[in-house]
Amino acid sequence: MIAGVGIHTIVRQWNRAGIRTTKDNLWQHHVMRQMLLNPRLAGFRLYRGELFRDADGQPVRGQFPAVLDVESWEYVVATITA
Repeated sequence: MIAGVGIHTIVRQWNRAGIRTTKDNLWQHHVMRQMLLNPRLAGFRLYRGELFRDADGQPVRGQFPAVLDVESWEYVVATITA
């Protein structure tokens, strides 16, 4: 996405390469889109499907490494939702 590649292209490439979902399925557009929009990619915690925030309203980081830095994830989200 950051390099200008669309979701459909990524899905086709991953499926051809044998990269499967966590449930060992082929990738589909809506599954890839949902994954890319997930705040966990940037290391944020979710609670009941929503971004978990501290008392000051700031997003809480999980105890797991982020896949993308926040700026990259925000770019991907903005690109998908534009």
